Amino acid sequence: MAFGPMSEMTPIALSLEGTNIDGADITVQVSINSIRDMSESDSLYLFIAVTIDDVGYTGYNGQSHHEDVFLGWVNDGLEGELLSLKNEEVAKTYIWAMPSNWPQQSDYEIDWEQVEYDISNLSVVAFIQNRYTKVILQVDGLD
Repeated sequence: MAFGPMSEMTPIALSLEGTNIDGADITVQVSINSIRDMSESDSLYLFIAVTIDDVGYTGYNGQSHHEDVFLGWVNDGLEGELLSLKNEEVAKTYIWAMPSNWPQQSDYEIDWEQVEYDISNLSVVAFIQNRYTKVILQVDGLD
């Protein structure tokens, strides 16, 4: 689904160049360029998520292999982060760490005793979405 927005021309460019995945720790470097002043808009939101690929766990539905498992939001979660873009480049840095007890998280009642995964399969995906139309204007990812 990301290939469509990645190939379309929009007034916004998004890059994760400089992002570093070091084991369970991720430093996300986001660069956003706008070729027009969009600072009056209240519709553009940035979302950044971390996923992990190739998770082995037999779920309730019998599936034992899971790809691109969502681990968490790097920035403001489901609400996203409001962007005020002028005709300029905006650079942001975020720090994220995979919970050391994943998938046994204390804030959820998950009891997965046998989950197999490789920490080297972490990925970051960032996208800019119009909050009202739900159209994704730009996306970038890093494995």
